[in-house]
Amino acid sequence: MHLSLVDMARRAKYSIYTDVWSTKEIRFYFIYGLIMLFLTGMLDFITNWFLNRAITILYGGLLITIPIWVGIYYKIKEQRRIKINGK
Repeated sequence: MHLSLVDMARRAKYSIYTDVWSTKEIRFYFIYGLIMLFLTGMLDFITNWFLNRAITILYGGLLITIPIWVGIYYKIKEQRRIKINGK
């Protein structure tokens, strides 16, 4: 019996919104990451010490938020594992 991708997704009953985004930690990390990127940009705008603002935002924002994105990645991985194993 041939199943389309949509049917398989429906049968898996895995939804990124309900299983991942609904957890408070993910929302907190995501919003915290956006705030940190914004603050990094504002800090550079106020101090104006660097030649290229894009480099500052890239390095500053990403370096500050790397642990957060790693945390989100492992949280999603854990949610998938729980969903697959049914525990």
